[in-house]
Amino acid sequence: MYRLPTFRNVLRRRSAFALLLSAAVLAGPASADIYMHVASDGAVSYSDRREHPGYVLLVKESVAAPAAAETLGEVASPQSVRAADRHYAPLITAVAREHGVEPELLQALVRVESGFNPRARSPKGAVGLGQLMPETAARFGVRDRFDPAQNLGGAARYLRYLLTLFNGDTRLALAAYNAGENAVIRHGRRIPPYTETRRYVPAVLADYAQRRRSPPQSPT
Repeated sequence: MYRLPTFRNVLRRRSAFALLLSAAVLAGPASADIYMHVASDGAVSYSDRREHPGYVLLVKESVAAPAAAETLGEVASPQSVRAADRHYAPLITAVAREHGVEPELLQALVRVESGFNPRARSPKGAVGLGQLMPETAARFGVRDRFDPAQNLGGAARYLRYLLTLFNGDTRLALAAYNAGENAVIRHGRRIPPYTETRRYVPAVLADYAQRRRSPPQSPT
């Protein structure tokens, strides 16, 4: 069992509302802007307005999840993302279990990384469902990054490695998946102060929390 951060210690006053709303946004069109602030001690606060300049926009009204949109280079429709989610669910579940990762966590990661688009390519050169960089793919034995099974296998192995490296801390493992483990270690084993990473981690955790509460979907 991997340790999901205790919301009481991580999230501040309005975070429970914001986490649920963020999860709803990831599953479909958003109904309001959501802003996030990460304090120096790593505590995360959410609001529906920018309360001071330290708050960054996490979710924009009527726009798909930011990380997925940036990866895809375009906004996929919620319907197409949900259909792809159902299509790849059995494969993701099998790969996750093979490599000792929670299926819901791997599904959430893929949702935010690529929107379940196996041809997704980021401006930095990451590709596929798990958005593997060439060096990461080589490190974990992936020959064809566009092959869904190989890409997911590499993503699962990398995530399992990061969870072990950071003693089961899901937040740090996800931060390292996005920014690299050296960045997390270099910043005192905390989430690095990168806007993208500090948007990415809550987005994956929100989707992960929603999947743990919801029954699995049947593939089409």
